[in-house]
Amino acid sequence: MMIYVIQSYIIVFIETVCCFLFFSSFCQKREACKNSRKKLVLFLLSILMCLVAMLFYQQFFMKELVEIVIISFCIKYCYEETVKKIILVSIMFQGLLTCMDYLAIIIDSSVLKQTETSEPVTQMLLVILSKMMLFTVVIMLNRIYGKQRTSTIKESDWIKFSIFPLFSICTIACLISSSEFIRQVNQQNLYLVIAFGLLGTNVALFFFLMDIIRREEKIRENYLFAMDARNIE
Repeated sequence: MMIYVIQSYIIVFIETVCCFLFFSSFCQKREACKNSRKKLVLFLLSILMCLVAMLFYQQFFMKELVEIVIISFCIKYCYEETVKKIILVSIMFQGLLTCMDYLAIIIDSSVLKQTETSEPVTQMLLVILSKMMLFTVVIMLNRIYGKQRTSTIKESDWIKFSIFPLFSICTIACLISSSEFIRQVNQQNLYLVIAFGLLGTNVALFFFLMDIIRREEKIRENYLFAMDARNIE
């Protein structure tokens, strides 16, 4: 039971990270929103989303409505936009999240030809696949609409970076296709560790890349400031 709760929270936390990345593509961040506040809101939002998922497990539309309200309320503390726009972006994100869930089911039933998805390991792998696809789509949107953060990276470098998420999606799909033949608990746990590892590594790699971009921009700003100071002298 405890393992299931931890797995569920990891999934919801990844959703929340994708939510913040999605908003950063379309909304302007508050100047007063420091990293400490952002991390606090991220943690609080992930906890609330996890509670909502458990309370409204069998009520899809109510769950979506409550999540939109909670996301809009929490995101308002970090992004300087009108309430109308924040609600609209929240609806867009929930729509994208739902589309990725259904796309994972379509891939499972049509592409992988899976007919029996009652196994818990298969269901969890499907959830991880949908979150991996969600993260991939979100970083693509961030690249297109959030260029103020990623303009310093060449297109060729972004293509190289995108290989790993695509490879991860294919790998998780392969795990799903062979999961119905697994009966031993150790093998099931190994499949889940591999899938969660790929998902977590992709997220960590992306933020590591963003950290490098911020450092390069800061170095460039300091260099330009030093050059201007020399010219004035």
